[in-house]
Amino acid sequence: MRNILKNKTMVLVILVLPVLLLTACGGVLNTNTKTDPFQDVDNMGAVYALALDAYMEIDKHVNEGMQYIALDVVLPEITEEEEQYIKNHLKKYNAEIKEMTFEELVNQGLFSQETYSLEGVYLTLEEAEEIGENEWLIHGTKFRGGMEINPMEAKIKFENGQWKVISSEIKFI
Repeated sequence: MRNILKNKTMVLVILVLPVLLLTACGGVLNTNTKTDPFQDVDNMGAVYALALDAYMEIDKHVNEGMQYIALDVVLPEITEEEEQYIKNHLKKYNAEIKEMTFEELVNQGLFSQETYSLEGVYLTLEEAEEIGENEWLIHGTKFRGGMEINPMEAKIKFENGQWKVISSEIKFI
C-alpha cells in the first residue's frame, strides 16, 4: 500500500510541478515563442525596416558603391529600441550606418557641391500613417545625387502572420 501511495505522489509531482513552475510568474503560460521580428504584429521597428528596404529597392542602381547609409528618423513616435532595430537591420547592406540629417552631411563635407552627390545613400523616415488594421503607409525619402530628394512611400501590412511590403513608390511632386 505504501508503494502505491508513493508512486501516485511521484506521478502527481511529475505532472503538476512543471505546470506550476511555468505558470507561477504572471499566472499565464507564455506560448509566444516567435523570434522573427517580422512575425511580431507589435514590432513597429520591423515595419520601418521594411519600408527602408522598399526604398532601397527603388532605383537600386543608386545604391551601388555606397560607402554609408545616412539615416534621418524624424518620426516623433519612434522608440529608441525601434531605432536601434532599424540600424541593426540596415547593416545587411554592408555600409556604415550614420545617424545624420542632410544638413549635417553637408556641414561635414559629405555632400559634393561639385557633383551634387553623396558617397552614400540618405534615407529618412518622416511619417507613419495607419491606414487600416495592421496596415501602415510609411513616408520618407531617398537621395544619392541630383537636384532633389525623392519622396517615397511604402505600404506595409501584417498578413498571414508576418509584416510584408504591399507596395512602394517614388511620390513625384
